[in-house]
Amino acid sequence: MTMTRIGRSMTRTATLIPALGLLLAACGDDGGGGAPDGTDDAGDILLEAGDVTDVDGAGCIDLDFDLHGVGCPAGLDCDDTDPAHFEDCEECLTSYPPGGCGCPFAGLTEACYDGPPGTAGVGRCQVGTRLCDTTRHLVADCVGQVLPADEEICGDGVDNNCNRIGDEEAAGPCGDCDTTCRTSGDIEPAPGDIGSWGLDESPGGVGVVLGVDDVEAAFVWVPNTAEGSVSKLDIETGAEVARYRVGQTGSANDAPSRTAVDGIGNVFVATMANVSATMNQGAVTKIAGDRGHCIDRNRSGFIETSTGSTRLPLGSDECVLWTAPVCDPGGVPRAVAVTGEAGGPGTPWVGCFNEMTVHRLDPATGAVVSTIDLEVNPFGAARAPDGWIWISGRAPAPGYLQRFHAPSEGLDPRVGVPGECDPYGIATDSTGRVWIGGTGGHVCRYDPAAETWGVYPVPRGNAPGVAVDPDGNAWAITFDGAGVALAMFPADDVSPMVTYNIPGASPYGIAADEFGYVWTVNQGSDSVTRFTRATAETAGFGAGRAPLAYTDFTGIRRTIVATTGLWVQDFQRCDTTPSDRWGRLTWEVDTPASSAVDITARSAAVPEDLATAPAVVLATIPPSASYVDIESAFSTAGVAAAAHLRLEITLTAGSAGESPVVRTVEVRWHCGE
Repeated sequence: MTMTRIGRSMTRTATLIPALGLLLAACGDDGGGGAPDGTDDAGDILLEAGDVTDVDGAGCIDLDFDLHGVGCPAGLDCDDTDPAHFEDCEECLTSYPPGGCGCPFAGLTEACYDGPPGTAGVGRCQVGTRLCDTTRHLVADCVGQVLPADEEICGDGVDNNCNRIGDEEAAGPCGDCDTTCRTSGDIEPAPGDIGSWGLDESPGGVGVVLGVDDVEAAFVWVPNTAEGSVSKLDIETGAEVARYRVGQTGSANDAPSRTAVDGIGNVFVATMANVSATMNQGAVTKIAGDRGHCIDRNRSGFIETSTGSTRLPLGSDECVLWTAPVCDPGGVPRAVAVTGEAGGPGTPWVGCFNEMTVHRLDPATGAVVSTIDLEVNPFGAARAPDGWIWISGRAPAPGYLQRFHAPSEGLDPRVGVPGECDPYGIATDSTGRVWIGGTGGHVCRYDPAAETWGVYPVPRGNAPGVAVDPDGNAWAITFDGAGVALAMFPADDVSPMVTYNIPGASPYGIAADEFGYVWTVNQGSDSVTRFTRATAETAGFGAGRAPLAYTDFTGIRRTIVATTGLWVQDFQRCDTTPSDRWGRLTWEVDTPASSAVDITARSAAVPEDLATAPAVVLATIPPSASYVDIESAFSTAGVAAAAHLRLEITLTAGSAGESPVVRTVEVRWHCGE
C-alpha cells in the first residue's frame, strides 16, 4: 500500500489532526512495525495517497493535504495531486489556466476550457472565461464554456462531441442519418472497365471522356437462312471467324436474310420468320463487329463468344448484343438500313413487308421508337448520302420505289419502276441515284434530281443484286442455267460494261467493300465468292445452309474519333426483406456545348438475366439534375427492380466534337431492418 508521510514538524499538522480523528482511530497495527495509534516508529502520521479530507466539516476536498482544494477556506488548488504547488502549477502557464492559479489583479479574466485537449473550438465546443477574484486567484467557474456532448446528434449539422468527424459517425454508411442506407461510394469510371468502349481517361485525371476508337470490323456478314444463324467471315482471309444464332429461336424458323452495318462495325440482322407454321414472329438482332464492343454479361473478365462455325446456345453469346421482336406476327421484316455517321452506333430502320411500314429502332435496345406508314411493301432498303432512305417495293404490282427522310421522317410519294426491273436488290451511289436489280435481265437507275430512269441489260436472265463500289462503279450479279457472271459498268457511263464469269450457284446478294473486293452470297451452293477488283481473281469460302443476303453486308476497319462511348457497371443490393430497395443514383458529369450523357439501367434477380432485362431511362444530361431515385424510376416505367442492377452510361459528342466528362458515379440501396 502506498502511503503519504505527514511530519509532525509541519506547521499545518495541528489543523489537520482534528479533521483526521476518525481516520486515525480506525488505523491499527499494519504488521510492519507501526505504532497502534496510526503513526510509524518515528511518530509521523500515515495516510493512504488520494484520501479525501473534509477539513472542519466545511466540505473542503483536499487530495494532496496542502489545505487548498475545492471548498477549502484557503482557496482552490491548481494541482491537487502536488502538495508543493497550489497557485503556481505548470498548468497555470498553459492557454487555459485552471481555477486556483494566481492572477495579477482582481477583475481580470482568463480564457478557460475544461474539456479534453484538442476539442476547444471544434464543433459545438467553446472556450469560456475565469474571473480573477479579490485574493488574486482564478475562480473555479469557467463561464461560457461548452464541453463535448456524450453522444452525437445525427442530422443537426453540428459536431456535438467535438471529434472533428461531425455527423458522419452517427449518420450511417451513407452519411444521411438513414441506417438502412448502403453505398457503392464514389466510383471513378475507367476506359478499361468491363463492357465499356469508345472511352479514354479524362485529361483532368478523374473519370472518362470520348476517345479514339480503333475499330476492327473488316468482316463479311452472311445470313444462313436455313439454320437461323449469321456467319462472320474475315475480309482478308475469307475464314469464318464466328457464327451466331439470331432471331427468336436461333433456328431455321427465323429465316435471317437482311443485314446492315453501322458506323462502328455492328451489324443488324432481320429475321423474316416466314417459313414456319409454328413461329412467325420476326425480329432484329444486333451483333458487335468489334470484339471491344461485346458485353461481358456474367462479369467473368473475358468475352464468351463463338469461334469458327461453332454456335453458342441462343442468348449466351456475349457479342450478340440484343434481339428484339419487330413487326406483328406474320409481318415479315425484310428491308434494313442504318443511318448515322462513322464513329456512332447508328440508327436502324426495319421495313415490315406485309404491314407496309418501316420502324425506327433504338440502337441500344431494339425497341420501336417511331413508325412510318409506306405505300409499298418494303423488300430492300438503301441509305442515300443526303439523309434519305430508299425502299424497293416488290408490291403492289408492278413495283415501286419510295423514300423517306430519316431525320424528319417525312415521306415522299412512291415512284413507278420500269417493267424491265421489278424491284429486288437496291443500292445508291455517291450522287444519290438509286440502282435496282430484278428478275428481268436488266439493271435500272433512277435519278431523283431529274426524275428520270435508265434501263441497262445484263448478260444473263436474273439480276437480283446490285452494288456500287467506292470508286463509283456499279456491279450486278447475274445468273441463269448456264452460269453466274458479274457485270460492271461506271455509274456515270454504263456503255463500257465488262462481265466476269464467277463460281457459285443462285447468288442473290452482292456487296462491294472498301478493301477492293466484290462479294456474292450463293444460296444454291452454301458459299460466298470473293472477286478482287484489281486482278479479277476469285476465291470461294464456305458458309452455313442456304445463305441469303442483300446489299449491305460488309464491315469496316478504320481509326475514328468516337462520337459515342459506353460505360457499364453492375451492382448488387441486399435481398433479404420486402423493404430492400434501390436508392439514389448520383453523378458528377460535365456536358460542354451540345454534348450529352444518357443513363439507363437494367435490373434482374440474377446477373445472367441483366443483358435481356428491359432498359429503364434514369437520366438524360442535360437537363437532368445530379441525382435520381432508381426505384422510383423503375416504378414509373412499370418495370420491377430486383437485387442486381446494370448501369449503362452513354456519352455523346457535341456538334463540334466536344466530349462530355463522367467523373464519378455513386449508387445507393437500402436494407430493411
